[in-house]
Amino acid sequence: MGKKLKKSRGFGRNFQGITRDFSKWGEVTKLCRERSSEKIEIIVTNAGLANRNIALEHSDSEWDQTLEVDLTAPLLLSRELGRK
Repeated sequence: MGKKLKKSRGFGRNFQGITRDFSKWGEVTKLCRERSSEKIEIIVTNAGLANRNIALEHSDSEWDQTLEVDLTAPLLLSRELGRK
């Protein structure tokens, strides 16, 4: 990330890379609390699960976890940080 940070600063911009485990709700809510006072213009979420079972072998819990990490966590993060 060092090269990208240096390049972005060359354009008068700054960014901060933050790593969180979106499969843990506490991580998402903690991140929202930690960043609630900051002005955030762009959020890039690169979270994703790839359970590669065929539909007949895909358990309900695997499906729920995939939806929570891939869709729900980024939505909640964007919604909560966008409210300020």
